[in-house]
Amino acid sequence: MRGTYVRLSQFDGARVGAVLNEMREEAVAVVKSSAAAGDIAIEAKAFMRYRGQGWEIPILLPSITFDADGASLLGQLFEAEYIRLFGRALSGLDVEVMGWSIRAATEMPPALPVKRARATTAATPVGTRDIFDPRSSAFVTANIVERQSMTTGMSVSGPAVITERETTTVVTAAFSATMQADGCLLLQRKDNVHG
Repeated sequence: MRGTYVRLSQFDGARVGAVLNEMREEAVAVVKSSAAAGDIAIEAKAFMRYRGQGWEIPILLPSITFDADGASLLGQLFEAEYIRLFGRALSGLDVEVMGWSIRAATEMPPALPVKRARATTAATPVGTRDIFDPRSSAFVTANIVERQSMTTGMSVSGPAVITERETTTVVTAAFSATMQADGCLLLQRKDNVHG
């Protein structure tokens, strides 16, 4: 976001284009430095309002290049969005742009569905520890399983804790957890536990 103030009555397309191009170059450089190669999608917005209002409306821009009719185009886009939001436009007021934003991102491939893995093997505990069970209002002994030792289809029946460096997953007595092919844990209520 860059706060380059512009009134449509004094619009300078070359100045605005230079600001947006500089912002685009910065955004593209960041994406290229941290993302895999691929097409980069650019989204530009102008944050516009009637002169004197205290808030802006984000207006999606069709381009970051403006010709002599740039002020007219921005005015039309702003008015259409203002009418969509508030039901009518205000006549006789100048429109101002308070800031500009450029979003650059690589296109993400669609996420592929993961087939649910069924429990096939019990994971081997490395120890036990006491955890508080809110259902019984008492401490219970839980198996400790290291997540990195679990492979697809391995399951843990609660009460248990699945540990890893970043977090611990608590599996209460009412649940079991099964490692999925994508590395997620699927927790499911056991059929024989009610309440």
